[in-house]
Amino acid sequence: MGLAAVAPAWAVPPAPPTPFTDPNSGIEFVRIDHASNPAYDGFDPFGNRVRGRGSVSYEYSIGKYEVTSGQWAEFFDAALNRADGPIPWVTAPFTTGGTANPMLPTGGITWRTAAVYCNWLTNNKSLDRSAFMNGAYDVSTFGYVGQTFTDQFTHNEGATYWIPTWDEWLKAAHYDPWRDNGDGTTGGWWQYSTSSDVAPIYGPPPGFVNGSPLNQANAGFLAANLSDQFRIPLGAYDVTSPWGLYDTAGATIEWTE
Repeated sequence: MGLAAVAPAWAVPPAPPTPFTDPNSGIEFVRIDHASNPAYDGFDPFGNRVRGRGSVSYEYSIGKYEVTSGQWAEFFDAALNRADGPIPWVTAPFTTGGTANPMLPTGGITWRTAAVYCNWLTNNKSLDRSAFMNGAYDVSTFGYVGQTFTDQFTHNEGATYWIPTWDEWLKAAHYDPWRDNGDGTTGGWWQYSTSSDVAPIYGPPPGFVNGSPLNQANAGFLAANLSDQFRIPLGAYDVTSPWGLYDTAGATIEWTE
């Protein structure tokens, strides 16, 4: 899961901005500026799911890494180990490094768990039960009518942390305001979130079970007796999105609004 947040704006830089550690959450963020960027208009293997999307009219910040096992462990301890009973809709993941391996990815986070996590961050990690129940998303809306979710899918106005919108994630993963187009112009979209129009090479990183320095993304391979990628630390590949985000092409699945 990635994370978006509000942070103070600053002047547009000539190169990808320097990551900063948010003092409230302790999470390392990257500022995404160049507001009102053009939408993606290239090849769309998903029909209209990507074409025409990705334009964002404001500045925002997004996590340099997916939420780490160490960050999830702090949240789960606060939400589940409680004298007044666990917080509803928070379910434990199927794999995590916990505090012992804090930079490992965490697998099996539900959308609702992610939403409650954003509530908790928005309320400054308060241990009060109400801090988990609203802030970014109103937990009282979580439910079903038949097989249809009734959840509040867009964050509250004034929320300081939220699950990224589809447009926010696309821009942070694929749009490059510094791209050299070779014709004297700059700015444009990469087809892949590894700052390339060529599909990434999947495989373990150097030093991990015969990993190759040419491998670029944590997906699509078997890692030592494990069926997936959860033993490989976040940020292990020397490949990022144009804004410097790691593991946008691998590690765990990204939730969006």
